[in-house]
Amino acid sequence: MALNLNLDTILNIIGLAIAILSPILGALLAYYNHYNYSWKKIRAAIKVLHQKLIERGVEPTVILAFAKGGLIVADLIGQQFGNRIPICTIFTKRSLKNRERVVEIDTSYLNLSAFKGKKILLVDDVIQSGSSLQAIVKILTEQYGIKRKDITIAVLATTTSVTLIQPDVYVYEFEYGKKRPVLPWGQVPRD
Repeated sequence: MALNLNLDTILNIIGLAIAILSPILGALLAYYNHYNYSWKKIRAAIKVLHQKLIERGVEPTVILAFAKGGLIVADLIGQQFGNRIPICTIFTKRSLKNRERVVEIDTSYLNLSAFKGKKILLVDDVIQSGSSLQAIVKILTEQYGIKRKDITIAVLATTTSVTLIQPDVYVYEFEYGKKRPVLPWGQVPRD
């Protein structure tokens, strides 16, 4: 029994196959373009990060964290230090001005001059470009006279290149523009 298919029928079958397979292929492609981290993996990474800080002799008197992901990491690392270190939050806003990426740091609610002489643990979840970290380090050192040696930058993951500022301590490394980390708090639940 031979199939007698005309061009319109073949095109309809191909269109239907594409409609059915596109979401599946898209999801697979998205999955393989990211490093997906579970909460279990994050907890293990926090322990590694804490151990690296201890090995470097870091004894922070204050934790300064970027809102959202950095705050989660700060809370988890603070638990490793026995919940005895105050955590302060930094808010950022990114925009484009004259085709230049601009990072605005809002610290108006913080008394940053009180941080002088403190051992600051500056925490974020992921460094991609490093612009936010670079901006806050510049504010702390230039505007408030805090010495760079009194600031330790700790992150879960950093890029291997194209970073404006390098972290002092990190756990994971990824190549900028390729696969990027997707952390549990960055995933949107699907119904």
